[in-house]
Amino acid sequence: MVFVPAAPLRQAFETDSAFALAIFQLTSRLLRSHVMELKSQKLRSGPERLAAWLLRQVQPQQPTILPYNKRRIAARLGMTPENLSRSFAVIAPHGVTRQASRITIADPEGLARFAGSNTSIDDHRL
Repeated sequence: MVFVPAAPLRQAFETDSAFALAIFQLTSRLLRSHVMELKSQKLRSGPERLAAWLLRQVQPQQPTILPYNKRRIAARLGMTPENLSRSFAVIAPHGVTRQASRITIADPEGLARFAGSNTSIDDHRL
């Protein structure tokens, strides 16, 4: 993590409107992302959260290497690594195959139905 001294940052906000707008947009996207993750944790079961997360991470029909290890993915989704393994077993019939960290989604529409896709949770453009 990089820390920027507050005084030069305040100066940049006051003198550079493009910089201030860019920081505001970035902060807004990050806040929206965190709110959506929190909603997902509260409104979905573990397997549904995993399905929704995979739909954002994996290209349909393309084997994709997951960017994190099992423990980190589980923590991101608010579950234990053991629950993550069980969740993979639950979503397998919905077109998800897993070989180590390589994931393929054969039926993205079916997986989205299982995840209970909801624009108030999943639409990053809002």
